[in-house]
Amino acid sequence: MVWVWRLLRTMSTRIAQTPSLKSLHILPSSFYCSTDKTQKFYRENIGKNFPEKTRVTLKSLHNLSSSIYCIYCATDKTQKFSREKFGDKFPEKSRVTLTPQIVESTLLNCSSDIIALSFFLFCAKQPNYFHDRRAFDHMVNVANRLAERFETVRGVVEELERVGCVTKPQTFLILLRIYWRGGMYQLLFEVFEEMERYGYTPNTFARNVIMDVSFKIGRSDVGLRVLRETQRPNFLTFNIAICNLCKLNDLSNIEGVFRIMLREGYYPNFETFEMVLNCFCKVGRLAEAFQVLGLMITLGIRVSVTVWSMLIDGFCRLGRLAMAGDLLERMVETGCSPNVVTYTSLIKGLMESQNVGSAFNILSTMESKGCAPDLVLYNVLIDCLAKIGRYNDALDIFVGLPKQKLEPDSYTLTSILSAICMSQKFSLLPMLISGRVIQADLVACNSLLSHFCKAGFPSHAVEFYSDMIERGFTPDGYSFVGLLRGLCGAGKVEEAINI
Repeated sequence: MVWVWRLLRTMSTRIAQTPSLKSLHILPSSFYCSTDKTQKFYRENIGKNFPEKTRVTLKSLHNLSSSIYCIYCATDKTQKFSREKFGDKFPEKSRVTLTPQIVESTLLNCSSDIIALSFFLFCAKQPNYFHDRRAFDHMVNVANRLAERFETVRGVVEELERVGCVTKPQTFLILLRIYWRGGMYQLLFEVFEEMERYGYTPNTFARNVIMDVSFKIGRSDVGLRVLRETQRPNFLTFNIAICNLCKLNDLSNIEGVFRIMLREGYYPNFETFEMVLNCFCKVGRLAEAFQVLGLMITLGIRVSVTVWSMLIDGFCRLGRLAMAGDLLERMVETGCSPNVVTYTSLIKGLMESQNVGSAFNILSTMESKGCAPDLVLYNVLIDCLAKIGRYNDALDIFVGLPKQKLEPDSYTLTSILSAICMSQKFSLLPMLISGRVIQADLVACNSLLSHFCKAGFPSHAVEFYSDMIERGFTPDGYSFVGLLRGLCGAGKVEEAINI
């Protein structure tokens, strides 16, 4: 192998002296040897001007270097396998091992996107090597640029072929993964069409990807058709379908796919079971929810605090508070401790049924067990107390938020504004912004501006408007109306006219 190395060094010197090639930094590491079939040496900048003698020499050298792994990257920073690094004996092919670090470094330093993609495909074909997430994330950007340049998947594939990359089924599967990860859905469908144009039959993985994207773009009819036409569905096939149907709250199709999945011998995982349960509980389909729960228990899946909370919330939504309370007791008996989400559902149900005393008893029990209320629970209390006319209690909870080290959000602000307006205690409005950091959105801020003006606090409206601008809000028409009212009410008519 020593004489091969010397020959390569001689060739690199000759190539470096060639004017048309000098700017391309072509080194011995530029020989890309990925398969037994001859890979083509390609440079867009060279075209037909590529010296004929060099072409022939490179072609002959390609066969001589077939036992050498050469990582290709057209930059000065390319890391090369050199004689100095490995000693007198150049390493045999079996001694060179691809690692994620080597692959990532090569991809980052590669100035040609099409060569980067061909190298990525080459690595994916190597035995026992699998690209990690970081590599795929990098290739998303590469694929984006190639799509902008060649416009179609067919254009990208043809360019890969021009640089010597043989188009195989795996080529399309890798492209599918890249486009899927990058959310490039239109290109993903093009890949599927190109597979069929080349005479390849899409496998289950490819069909799973197409099905998932069909659901995501709102074509659940297409997604379900792909599911039905998949000859060899696997666990992911059904899991993808059920998860997407749960997001769409398509209960009838959830049931249908669920039955087919069980009939095929596959069972949902814990997360999928939770999603299905949540869908049934949210719409009050508790009979179906308990059937799913029974299957979970039969399969030996532990009933988590999240599952208990979903069931309790489902009964609270239906107003069946006694059943919700029984479930809470049974939950504790099984050794599962309720969390703040569990208590929030129960307290909200009791408050909406105007059973305030029981709600506060639950709150006391919760705090005695070391479970601290969060902002969501306080928002529920403020809103429910305001709706039943207990404005002072709602205001007391709002005033006490800083002691709990909690910052009001838009929901808090909207609820407390409702309490103040219904109680006619407009003098309390300045308290809402006095020394407070409120995580509000533009709608809530506009509402507060309007209330300041209506309650006779125009100067506070102007002050709050300035605070909105400092926080980075972009005012809309309602914001300007509130500001103009504030300025006019404060006697600053000229400033209002200038705005």
